[in-house]
Amino acid sequence: MSKFTESLKVHLSNEEIREAAEKLAKLTDDIEGKEAEKKSVASQFKADIDNLVSNARTEAALVRNKYTYRQVECHEDFLYARNQVSTIRDDTGEEIRIRAMTTSERQSELPLTDENGEVE
Repeated sequence: MSKFTESLKVHLSNEEIREAAEKLAKLTDDIEGKEAEKKSVASQFKADIDNLVSNARTEAALVRNKYTYRQVECHEDFLYARNQVSTIRDDTGEEIRIRAMTTSERQSELPLTDENGEVE
């Protein structure tokens, strides 16, 4: 007589079914947790990639356009003979705008004197 083993159908006991059900529940929870973690990580990676793409587009626009906008100190010169106000960039001295003087800008201020004739 020779002995050997073979894979055959065996009915599970109630205890084995209960243990398998507990393992199944834990595995299901683990799967859901990993899926949620995957979504969270994927969402973070997507946000990081979107941020990088946005920064790359900004830099590409700088390269393509060869200019940007910045706050630049300016001053106005009042050209009374022409009734105009010229706006000048302080960094380059370039005139960037010229406009007509307003009514109030055309009014010269007169020095005020007190009753002794002295300028206040």
